[in-house]
Amino acid sequence: MQEIIIDQRFQGPSQSANGGYITGLLAEMVHGPAEVTLKAPPPLGHAMQIIETADGHALMDGEQTVATVRAVAPMELAIPPLPSASAIAEATRNYPGHHDSPIPHCLSAAPGDRWGMPCGYSQARSKVPTWPPPPGHRTPVSPMTVA
Repeated sequence: MQEIIIDQRFQGPSQSANGGYITGLLAEMVHGPAEVTLKAPPPLGHAMQIIETADGHALMDGEQTVATVRAVAPMELAIPPLPSASAIAEATRNYPGHHDSPIPHCLSAAPGDRWGMPCGYSQARSKVPTWPPPPGHRTPVSPMTVA
């Protein structure tokens, strides 16, 4: 059995881990395409257990199943083109949450640059990092502690 602890800096809403962040961590446990299902808000700052299940793994907080992950067949996806740099810059200027967010502590909804890289709000209404990263940008150390 493995244990993980999600660091506070990877918070989503209401004292739980950011959903996209935790699903990405769990998807790495599967070789190839994965399906991750969140079943409860993933807590921050204390040990949770990863156990094997009949079709994959489960993230447990005591007796509560927080999430499950399993391998799935590949999917065909039509990926839209990236917006232009000017479209990202304009959307960033017009996005009210860039300066004032109802959940300012959230990893992906916080104003500014929680990852040390400026983010913009694209025409597709998803938060995207501006590119290229600014000089001196460093990717943060992994927040998952595996015991």
